[in-house]
Amino acid sequence: MIKDKLEELGFSKNEGHVYLTLFDLGKARAGEIIDITGLHRNLVYTSLEDLIFRGLVSKTMKKGVAEFSANAPEVLMEEIEKRKQTAADVIEKLKQKQIEAPREVSIHEGIESLKQLRAKAYALDKGETVYILGGSKLSTMPVLSSYWKKWNKKLSEKGVNIKFLFDRSADQEEVQWRNGLDNIEAKYLPSNIRTPMLMAFFGDQLDLSILSDNPLTFSLKSIEVVDGFKTYFKHLWNQKTNTLHGNEGFYAAFGDILLTLKEGEELVVMGIPNFGKDFADMLVEFHEKRAKKNIHTRILLNNKAREVGPRLENLDHTQIQWMEPGTVTLAAFLIYGNKTLISLPSKKIFVQINDEDMAQTFRVHFELLWEQHKRRLA
Repeated sequence: MIKDKLEELGFSKNEGHVYLTLFDLGKARAGEIIDITGLHRNLVYTSLEDLIFRGLVSKTMKKGVAEFSANAPEVLMEEIEKRKQTAADVIEKLKQKQIEAPREVSIHEGIESLKQLRAKAYALDKGETVYILGGSKLSTMPVLSSYWKKWNKKLSEKGVNIKFLFDRSADQEEVQWRNGLDNIEAKYLPSNIRTPMLMAFFGDQLDLSILSDNPLTFSLKSIEVVDGFKTYFKHLWNQKTNTLHGNEGFYAAFGDILLTLKEGEELVVMGIPNFGKDFADMLVEFHEKRAKKNIHTRILLNNKAREVGPRLENLDHTQIQWMEPGTVTLAAFLIYGNKTLISLPSKKIFVQINDEDMAQTFRVHFELLWEQHKRRLA
C-alpha cells in the first residue's frame, strides 16, 4: 500500500494520512482535512507544518484563511537526493575523525595477556574478518594449542571469518584442522618466508607478538594502520605463483597437495624424470601419505625413472603408465584441484601455480597422453 511506502520514506502515520488526503482534495482548509481524516486538530496542524517544512506541501492565504495543497510528487525525489548528499558529507567528516583519532599503543607481556587481546575478536559481528599473518611452529606450541582450538571454533560458530597465513615451519595438521571449520581459511605464505613475529589485526586493532614461553605483544589501535596491513595481507594471500627451493621447498610444495585434495579426489602427474635415490625416497614417502589419505593418482613416468617407478606401482589408489623410450622429460607436472606444481628434481626447484585455466589446460594434455599410452599398450 502507498501508506506503507510513505512510512518507508520517513513519513509518520499521521503525515502520510494528511499528505494523501491533500492529493484527494486538491486544495483544502485545515478544517476540511480534520473532518476527512478524523485526526485531532493538533495532529493535523503539526503534520501540515512538518510537510511544509519539507517542501512537500504549500500554504496560501485566501481572504485571511489558510489553504493547503500538495506540491508535485517529484519533490520527494529531490528530498531524498538532498539527504543522500547530507549523508555523504557526514560520512566524509566521520572518516576524517577516524583518521585523526589518537593512536593507542600498549605493551602486553605473557600468554594470558595474549589470550585477552585475542578475546576482543569475540565482539566482531558476523561476516567481519580476523587476519592472522605469520603463524609458525611457535604460535602453535602446546601451551597455546588448546586455547586456539576454542577461539577458532567460537568465532567460526558466530560467523566471523578468519584468514591465516602460516610460515613453512608450522605443521600441516595445524593448517588442515583450521580449514575443516566453517568461515576459516588457512594456507602457507608464498616461498620460504620466515616470520619472527605473529601479526593479528581486525577492526581497529593490530597486535604484533614476539613469541616465546613468555610472549611480548605490542598492541596498536588505528584503523588507518590496520587497513594498510590488510592490503599487504591480501597481496600475499592472492599470490598465484610461488617458487620453493631445496628439501624444505619439496615438503612445502608436496605438502600443499595433501592439504588441497580431499579423500577420493585425484592427483595427476606427467613426466616424472630420472633422479637419484635421495629424491626418490622423498617422493615415495609423499605418495605413501597420499595413498593413506585415499587420494587417487595416475602417473605418466619417464621410461628411465626406474629408481622410483617400481616403488610406486604397488601403492593403493595408484595407476602408472610408462612413457615411450626416448621421451625426454626434465620436469614433472603435477595437477591437483585448480593448481599446478612444476617439479625440477635435479635442481630441487618447485613452482606452484594457482590458476584454474592453466590447471585445466595441463589436465587436458595429461588425458590425451594417458589415452595415447593406453591405446599403445592395448
